[in-house]
Amino acid sequence: MENSNKIIILSPSSMYGGGEVYVKNLILDLKQKTDLEVFLFANNDKLISESLLPTQNIIKCHDSASQYNKVLNAIKLNILIKKYSIDTVFFNGLPESGLLSFLSLAKKNICIGHSNEISVTELVKSRSLKNKVLKFIYQRSFDRLDSFIAINKKARDNINAAFPGFRRVEVIYNGVPKVKEIENSEQSFIKNKKNEFVIGRICRLTKEKNVELAIDVVRKLNNPKVKLLIAGDGEYIEFLKDYAQGLNVEFLGLVSPAIFYHQIDVMLLTTPSDSNADATPLVISEAMSIGVPTISTCVGGVPELISNGIDGFLCDDNIESFCEKISKLMLDSHLLDELSRNAIISYNEKFTLNLMMNKTLNVIL
Repeated sequence: MENSNKIIILSPSSMYGGGEVYVKNLILDLKQKTDLEVFLFANNDKLISESLLPTQNIIKCHDSASQYNKVLNAIKLNILIKKYSIDTVFFNGLPESGLLSFLSLAKKNICIGHSNEISVTELVKSRSLKNKVLKFIYQRSFDRLDSFIAINKKARDNINAAFPGFRRVEVIYNGVPKVKEIENSEQSFIKNKKNEFVIGRICRLTKEKNVELAIDVVRKLNNPKVKLLIAGDGEYIEFLKDYAQGLNVEFLGLVSPAIFYHQIDVMLLTTPSDSNADATPLVISEAMSIGVPTISTCVGGVPELISNGIDGFLCDDNIESFCEKISKLMLDSHLLDELSRNAIISYNEKFTLNLMMNKTLNVIL
């Protein structure tokens, strides 16, 4: 196969989430900053429509939900590599696509993970036949990878513990665009604060996000000046609305980040510390970008994002800990202002989209 300047991105998930937003931003940066010809091998229709690639450079793959589909994707991926003389494959997600790297015919293989990679360490500890086979596949896949991008140090450490011989792990934190100012069309969504201290929670409303803790905080504080805004949608929303009955809690539904962040003083992240439901949450960086500090549990890589007491607060997984930090900020406006200023500094130094993409392009190139 001749040398080429072509890269194909494999993103087989049928869902649209942070990983798909990452791919969209990566494609944009590759087009603007390199001479690489970019191909997209993806399943999600929204990602495909937003990629802004020529039609001939977009190929739809199978959903990664089944092992059979993964094999089909591997076969088709190699056909595309040969047909278009593609020398680099960028696998989006482990194990959704990264486990296919051991079958790749490309000269260069790169994978980004979007979690804490806890499943890898659990796999290594297991002695079942199924997991022994999976461990073998993982090992062969990492043998073929030129680089693995971990989104926090916890994920890097889990990969290194599972595969001690693999040392090509790059830690690159998620970066996000700065939250925009409110547009005229959005002004009607912004409520007057009425001398309230507004806390907020934005996420997919699922059980593992533990949004009940944010509601319990409002109940415990029992202060008419404290209001909770909940943004997002999900299968848990009706339960949460019932759970919040009679409290100063408002559900915004699916709204733009600008509408949400410009209405709150502080953001809460209540996902349990022992959960794998959050790794390096984009919402923390988004909030930082406009000076909204976050009070969060120590889930995933969050302790790597928040400098406790400087640009936000880290909390134990209980009502009392969150209430203490909120009350402290309500009583000390100077401290809130200081956290706000430092949050913007942290964003500019560590979590901009441009910084993340430049580091990623260095790995690719």
